[in-house]
Amino acid sequence: MSRTAAPKANSTAAGGEGTPVTTLSLEARDRLYAECARAISEAGAERESLFLARLALLLFEQLGDEARCRAALAEALRDLPLPSLSAAPDVADTP
Repeated sequence: MSRTAAPKANSTAAGGEGTPVTTLSLEARDRLYAECARAISEAGAERESLFLARLALLLFEQLGDEARCRAALAEALRDLPLPSLSAAPDVADTP
């Protein structure tokens, strides 16, 4: 599949009862990932968890399928990596 291919519809959703799923193109996924990272930074460390929970609820409501939402939560947790050393604050910056 080329990187510019149109989104495809899968025959069933994970955990859904045959509900079609639209897959984002790689370019759209990259753009949304970057925009999400920017929004998380804008929310700030003290509001990051609240922002992410609110975003998830808004997206869940748009999806409108509790089973698919639960499947997405489980998938997000599966093989979740530990933060990389590059994401850790620099020791010299710590008071």
